[in-house]
Amino acid sequence: MDNVYAGMTFEQVLRKFADDVTRVCVIHCGNQTDAEDCFQNVFFKLYRSNMTFESEAHIRAWLIRVAINECIDWHRQVWKKRITLSDQIGIYTEQSSVEREDSILPYLGKLPFKYRSVLYCYYYEDMKVEEISAQLSIPQNTVKTHLSRGRKMLEKVLLIDQEEDQSVQA
Repeated sequence: MDNVYAGMTFEQVLRKFADDVTRVCVIHCGNQTDAEDCFQNVFFKLYRSNMTFESEAHIRAWLIRVAINECIDWHRQVWKKRITLSDQIGIYTEQSSVEREDSILPYLGKLPFKYRSVLYCYYYEDMKVEEISAQLSIPQNTVKTHLSRGRKMLEKVLLIDQEEDQSVQA
């Protein structure tokens, strides 16, 4: 018997939420290969899960939380700590049809993980501070601090890139 998730089959859940999970994985991993691995792990965990979901929103929240956790686990791997990901994220986002529309995504990938997660949840998932706090299991004041610092860092990254574009055009 197939698993049913809030009245949806596994295939329906996969089709409906694949873009959301992909976006989370790309933002947090920084390259296509690792994002694909995390993506597969997220949906494998859903398939193996015995959870009862109340609604589609509950499924989506669960998938995003699991995707973030998968990416955190990926970052914890010792051998990954030696790799600089900021160069790789631009390559993937240029190839991804999902990400081409969002010009800010490559810049988010250049931020430290903790700021990237909070900014992504706030701006791309339209989550409130309270929801991000619950989702990431961090205090609300920490979320606010990460949002503030992340915005400042993002502004610096955007200014540096803009200056580089102007110097290339000159």
